[in-house]
Amino acid sequence: MKSIVRGLIGGVLAGSILVGLAWGGYAALRYTRHRLSRALHQPLKRIVLTHSPRWLSAAILDRLAQEAVNFTIFNAKHHEYGARLRDPLDGGILKIIAQHYMDHQSSGENAWIKGIVYVRRAWLPHQQIIEIDAEYRRPAALLITRGKGYLLSASGVRLPGTYLPVDFERLAWLPWLVHTHVASVKRGEKISLPAVQAGLALVKLLAPEPWHTQVREIDLSNFGGAVSKTAPEIVLTTRDGHAVLWGMPPGQEGFYEVPASRKLMMLSEVNRLYGSIDAGKAYVDVRGDQVLVPRRDRNQTVVSQEQSAQ
Repeated sequence: MKSIVRGLIGGVLAGSILVGLAWGGYAALRYTRHRLSRALHQPLKRIVLTHSPRWLSAAILDRLAQEAVNFTIFNAKHHEYGARLRDPLDGGILKIIAQHYMDHQSSGENAWIKGIVYVRRAWLPHQQIIEIDAEYRRPAALLITRGKGYLLSASGVRLPGTYLPVDFERLAWLPWLVHTHVASVKRGEKISLPAVQAGLALVKLLAPEPWHTQVREIDLSNFGGAVSKTAPEIVLTTRDGHAVLWGMPPGQEGFYEVPASRKLMMLSEVNRLYGSIDAGKAYVDVRGDQVLVPRRDRNQTVVSQEQSAQ
């Protein structure tokens, strides 16, 4: 008799546990569906780009965020993306957004983005926010070709924007690469033209020098002797409008010219002696062992080999 009672009690307890588990699962499912329903029917509050550099304008950041909005909420080919973006349980759409930025570099302002660190959901009271953290390309030079200007990253990727001569002065804080033989390149594409890559290498080489801001233009029009086999391949133009006859691209001097490191030393010495790398003359020539400037009768030595080594 006792065993029968214990069996009945055990059965009742087991049944109660099963009922409790079932009810708990049902309640959890209802809660999840409720949250999901609210998320699907409430507009997404914001898409923001976090940890952005100070030099990147708020207008560009807004357009980058709008790119994610257009790709998801207003995507004519994938109407489901909008609902997936609002779904707090859907992480796949976040990966799709990240991939979109990298696969469509020529779209909108996307070329500013070098890589995506993460795309994630963040929750504030009564609102869902999509956060995008990215690595950005910084302008390294302004390429001027065929009357137009294009921003380039340090690796040669063309950044968004096309500039006309009236805009160039606003970009005077950048070195200008002048070359007349660059074909049209899409935003987000890398310009692998040897002349442009040599110009960017020279920009990087000059950057540590305290006088590098004196250089306004790096003229690459005669790169490879395209115009004249006897004229210097690269000419620097200072902000005073004077020329520095640089010569061959860095690392390609061979037996014809002194190496780039030597040229830097000579220009530093000229800057120390005269307060500018052009010595206040129409041009200085740093291709040989001595810095030369023009005179009416002949070239004049400004800095000898022994002086520049001091």
